[in-house]
Amino acid sequence: MSNLTKLQQKLAEKSEFTAVEYLSLARKVKASDELNLRPLNIAFLSSFTLNLLEAKLVVEGAIKGFAIECYFAPFNHFEQEAIPSDSNLYAFQPDLIALSFGHDDLPILQRLLSSKQKQRTQSISTIKGRLEQLVHAIRNQSQAPLLLWNFPQRKITVSGLAERTSSISETTFIENLNQEISQIAQHHNAVHIFDIQRISAEVGLKSFYDTRLQFLARIPFSAKGQVAIAHGLVRYASAIKSAPKKCLVLDLDNTLWGGIIGEDGMAGIQLGQDYPGSAFVHFQLYLLSLKDRGILLAIASKNNYNDAIEVFEKHPDGVLTLADFADTQINWDDKATSLKKIASNLNIGIDSLVFFDDNPAEREWVRSQLPDVCVLDFPASPDAFPDSIEDSGVFDRLTLTSEDLHRAGFYQAEKKRQEFKGQVDGVEDFLRGLQTKIQLEILSPESSSFARSVQLLERTNQFNLTTRRHSEADLTALLNKGTCALAMRVSDRFGEHGIVGLALAIPEEDDCWRIDTFLLSCRVMGKKIESALLSALIDQITKQGPVKKVIGEYIQSKKNKPVENFYLEHHFSQIDDSGIMRYEFDPNTQVLEHPDIHEVKFI
Repeated sequence: MSNLTKLQQKLAEKSEFTAVEYLSLARKVKASDELNLRPLNIAFLSSFTLNLLEAKLVVEGAIKGFAIECYFAPFNHFEQEAIPSDSNLYAFQPDLIALSFGHDDLPILQRLLSSKQKQRTQSISTIKGRLEQLVHAIRNQSQAPLLLWNFPQRKITVSGLAERTSSISETTFIENLNQEISQIAQHHNAVHIFDIQRISAEVGLKSFYDTRLQFLARIPFSAKGQVAIAHGLVRYASAIKSAPKKCLVLDLDNTLWGGIIGEDGMAGIQLGQDYPGSAFVHFQLYLLSLKDRGILLAIASKNNYNDAIEVFEKHPDGVLTLADFADTQINWDDKATSLKKIASNLNIGIDSLVFFDDNPAEREWVRSQLPDVCVLDFPASPDAFPDSIEDSGVFDRLTLTSEDLHRAGFYQAEKKRQEFKGQVDGVEDFLRGLQTKIQLEILSPESSSFARSVQLLERTNQFNLTTRRHSEADLTALLNKGTCALAMRVSDRFGEHGIVGLALAIPEEDDCWRIDTFLLSCRVMGKKIESALLSALIDQITKQGPVKKVIGEYIQSKKNKPVENFYLEHHFSQIDDSGIMRYEFDPNTQVLEHPDIHEVKFI
């Protein structure tokens, strides 16, 4: 058993550690040479002391698979660290930078009731302006993602019990300030909000702060508050560095409702207005919110199909319908087999699935047969189901795109396409009958499709010729250096696919261009759309000036073998097979044609 597994078990046995225990565990993590952890350097610029977070970050990071190293800039040294290119901040080579102001940076709070509206507005403007200058300064030196901390509420407000009725409200002042900070993040790529306001509310303000520590060492947070901050920071870092899971696969009996439908019948299962039925109704509402967030829902249940279906169709208190599920496996197959069918039917990887089932034997079976599936622990009480899933962080993402919000509709439209496919003769008739429309956009950091393009880079595995995981900051840097980039949106007679393709070509020496990234969502594989994207990319490259050749690359991964001959199929010539497979195309002597079954245009 690895040290990491022991550490995970220890955390599961105990809800929290003492400061001494965190220090001991952190030393063990750092001393171990057996842990398979990803390095993660986090730098902190702050107007209060955060050094006590280090041990907690190391331990929490190890649980998430990160070997965390920290750099804490000297107290209140924002500009001194952010502006010079030779500062210790940049010498540290951070993978993530956290930037935090505190209540001491808002002296107006002490006399807020006697302040004028102009003073309050100016105070917010000053903080926002300074943060914007720091963001620009850091961006000139580093492409590391930035976490801007917002402001939590204070433990004691200036208006006391009159806070919510006072015409001058500290709560409203801080909410307005946080909204301005959010605007900074929305207008800059790779800048995110670390929502310490929410974290403080979850802990409770009286437990979150330690006034004595603040006076002694400029550390405003209690030990409990520090643990919550460290846990939150690691969760945000994981969301930045790791692709979220795509599909939640659920059991039915004792999961979506209490009881066993095959034994208890419709009248006997627990699903309604009284507890515990009300907890299952609440859980189904939570699942709908996940679906709205872009997470696919699926069913894997050992059950009589007709019995299970009747609940969705006839139970008066049921919230979910069968249409809410992207795939259903209601049969007597073992759960591992059902999960493999779900992944195949949705055309997603097994490692994109999360399994939630009340039966410990089923959970252990799936763990043993499909180790790439994320199997969540199952709480004893249904009222804890939403917290269990949410706190796991497996679906965390820091941005929501239009594709996320419409993902369930994409899969419903795909079912209609497959029905149509069965009604026509041959692939050619099927593809022509789809009446596919392709819209191409020249990508820039300001493009509406930029955030979705970052998602594609993070998540696409099967039709991804190099599987290079460029971050939001990496992509911004590439585009600013002259990379030719195309994002592709696809629709057809059955509905939208959304932004499903991305191609990046980088100029190199001697009028040569290298296709660094070429990927396509699995939703549109097999429709010859990739040919249109490649043709458009080469056309755009030739518009940049003289081009002697275009180099395509293929780097084999565990999942992209089906596209290993992509460049050969498009008349590229193989030139090198040492490590990276390389292919050459001469746009001066060769013409790349694509099928005339699509309507293609630039937007």
